[in-house]
Amino acid sequence: MLNRVLKPFPVEAGTIAPWFNMPSGGIQYKLTQSVQWYKDMGYFEEVIIINK
Repeated sequence: MLNRVLKPFPVEAGTIAPWFNMPSGGIQYKLTQSVQWYKDMGYFEEVIIINK
């Protein structure tokens, strides 16, 4: 599932720490509500990808 952001909202972001001998460096995001809540309130829309 892929979601498109339709309007801005507050979010916290930080670098992912290494864990269980795995590399890190990615970015993780923390939302104040569930993804479903953001969808219901019009912040996100689900995008369907069709492979041809």
